[in-house]
Amino acid sequence: MKILKAFSIIIFILLLAYGCGNSGVNSDDLTAEDYFNRGNVHRNNGEHTEAIEDYTKSIELNTDPAAYNNRGLSYAELGLYDEALQDYTKAIELNPNKPLYYDNRGRLYRFLEQYNNALQDYNKAIQLNPDWPVPYNNRGNIYKELEQYEEALQDYNIAIQLNPSKPLYYDNRGRIYRMLDQYDEALQDYNKAIQLDPTAPKYYNNRSYAYIGLNELDLALDSVNHALSLEPKAIYYDTRGDVYKAMGNTALMCQDYTTACNSGSEISCTKKTTEMCDMIPVGSTITITGPTLITDNSSSTSTDSVFFNIIVKNQNGDPLNDVIILISYPWAVPAPANLIQFYDGDTPKVSPMSVTTDSNGTYLLRMDYVRGGGVDYAGTLEVSSGSVIGTAEFSVSSESGSQTKK
Repeated sequence: MKILKAFSIIIFILLLAYGCGNSGVNSDDLTAEDYFNRGNVHRNNGEHTEAIEDYTKSIELNTDPAAYNNRGLSYAELGLYDEALQDYTKAIELNPNKPLYYDNRGRLYRFLEQYNNALQDYNKAIQLNPDWPVPYNNRGNIYKELEQYEEALQDYNIAIQLNPSKPLYYDNRGRIYRMLDQYDEALQDYNKAIQLDPTAPKYYNNRSYAYIGLNELDLALDSVNHALSLEPKAIYYDTRGDVYKAMGNTALMCQDYTTACNSGSEISCTKKTTEMCDMIPVGSTITITGPTLITDNSSSTSTDSVFFNIIVKNQNGDPLNDVIILISYPWAVPAPANLIQFYDGDTPKVSPMSVTTDSNGTYLLRMDYVRGGGVDYAGTLEVSSGSVIGTAEFSVSSESGSQTKK
């Protein structure tokens, strides 16, 4: 009988959600509960704008704290944090004895980095229901942000005691053990999380750091590789870059940092720069091909363009792609700045300019220069990356020789 009733409710909600007209239900006949249920369907389907509309109609018919709470969840999903905060607070005003409402508002406060407010809400949720593990876990997260690791550890311990089947709680406690340099304990927690949910890649990823702490680098690599096999995510490439760094494998470290950086990981971009991954290895070569001497004895000056093909290869002769090179034109004797103009594509750049080689390890440089009118000058085009430097001479000459820079 209960199953039949539950099935009937589901069918009714689906009819409400997917076309009142087709079901013969007039929207004017819908109750606050109808709108609330349909709002839940929209929210569960990720249709938060529609969910907000239905929760609003439900609230207009009946001031229900649950409708405010759920509308707050949808507002938060849409990034409307002020509106979400107002709704959570209203839900609490209407029912100050519901721990869920404090927990939801605490989550939002944490996201907004208002940690003291979050702590107050989690404390209240725990006070109202000390047997509910969720706010203990969430309060532990706040203590972690505040670097109060012992307090965080206590909260995660309680959460696990109350619900020993939740892998997330073990993963969170494992992070704290790592920060306390207790790598054996961290490894045990990550293994437990994986045992409870072997399909979650983040647990394998996080376990890699416990193995790094224990100097079990091959196991660390195996663990993060498994995470990547489950989901090729930027943060997991970043972790593998950390593993390769611990192994002393600079080439593979830089490769993974670059992959993660190109996928939008800002921390990986920072690591890539710090570790000088964009600098080519010693023994590589930079060659520059292009005109070396331009002669123009016309009486008036003009501006023209020349192109230099820059090729970067490693010591084995293989092209090096996606490396940063620095291009400059240092004069032996200072010359007027308006004689030379670099371009990156069609965009003018000042010297020195920083660019990246393409997939063939090359970069085509456009350089505009002044010629004629008795202007003579000469200099060296210099391309460098790390300690590797390539040069090419470039000169402009006229018969009059009124200006000579050498």
